[in-house]
This record gives sequence, C-alpha cells and structure tokens, in this order.
Amino acid sequence: MLETAQQSLLIGARNALGVWVVLVSLAVFGFALMYAPTWRERMLRARVRAGAAKLRRERHEAQLRCAQELTTAAANATMTAQRRRAAWEAAHTAVESAWRAFEEADAAAHRAAAAAAFAPADGDRDQDPSVVELRRLLATREHLLSAYLNASAAERLAWRDADIAVAAKTSLATEALTAAQLAEQPSQPVPVRIPRQRTATSILSGLSAP
Repeated sequence: MLETAQQSLLIGARNALGVWVVLVSLAVFGFALMYAPTWRERMLRARVRAGAAKLRRERHEAQLRCAQELTTAAANATMTAQRRRAAWEAAHTAVESAWRAFEEADAAAHRAAAAAAFAPADGDRDQDPSVVELRRLLATREHLLSAYLNASAAERLAWRDADIAVAAKTSLATEALTAAQLAEQPSQPVPVRIPRQRTATSILSGLSAP
C-alpha cells in the first residue's frame, strides 16, 4: 500500500511538473509574442534616428564646404575684378595720351601745310624745307592716328573684361552670402515614417477571424 501510494505521488508530481512546464512555456511564448514587436519597433526607431542624424550632419558639412568654396571663389573674383579695373584704367590713360599726341601732330601738320603753301611752285618745290617738313609731319600724324585707334580698341576690350569681372564678383558674393546663411541655420529634422509593428492582439485577432 505504501509503495503504491508513493508511486502514485511520484506520477502525480511528474504530471504536475509537466503541466507547470507547459504553462511556463506558454507564458514565455505569450510574453515574447506581445513584446517582441514593440522591441523591434524601438530598435528600428533608434536605427532610423541614427541614420537621420548622420544625414543631417553630412548635409550640414556639405553646406559648410559649399559656403567655404563660394567664399574663396568670391575673394578670387574680387581680386580679378580689381586687376581688370586697373588694366582698364591703364588702357584709358593710354588712349588719352595717344589722342593728345595725335592732336599735337595734327596741329603741327596744319601749321606746316600753311607754311608749305608759300613754297615755290617750280621743280624744286619737293625739296623745299617747308614741304619736306610737311611730309614728315603728315606721316607722323598718320602713325599717331593708327596708334590712337589701336589704343581705343584695347580700351574697349579692357572695359568689357572689367565689366564681366565685376558681374562675376557680384554674383559670387551673393551666392557666398546665401550659402553662409544656409550653413548657419540649424539643420531641420528629416521626416521618416516608420511602419507600426503588429502586436500580439492583432495577430491573434487575425488568426481567430473567420
């Protein structure tokens, strides 16, 4: 009788232990089923936030590089504009000097022509000093006129280059200022939509639905 009771007790204990193990397993499974989606969603959100922060940092660094490059380009354009302005001023001075030289030669040629008008009309006219001087002054005047025309053409080119350089300097300065202002602004968060994970209740509801 005692042995039979002990065997029955052991069998009952084993059965109770088996039931307890099954219940604990079901509880663990249910816990995992309920909280695993939330955990996955939290991990996904953390990864997305880290990726968004990296994207904002890279975008800000790119804006800083762009602003620095534009600032450097604007400074170079300013120096170029100054050089082109100085070149035009030199060309303008050369034009004025060439014109004054031509005016002086032209006035001298007119005076020589008036003097040559009194030269003898015979065969020795070409050898008359006033006629010789007139020919020399006329040749000088033509040379100086050609020099003036060349200087004028060079001045027009210098003015065009200076005008282009000023326009480039103004444009780059504006772009550099805009880029610097954008780089100083705080980075805006990148909106990212995270799909919501299915919970255990929704899963069980879907399984029990007809």
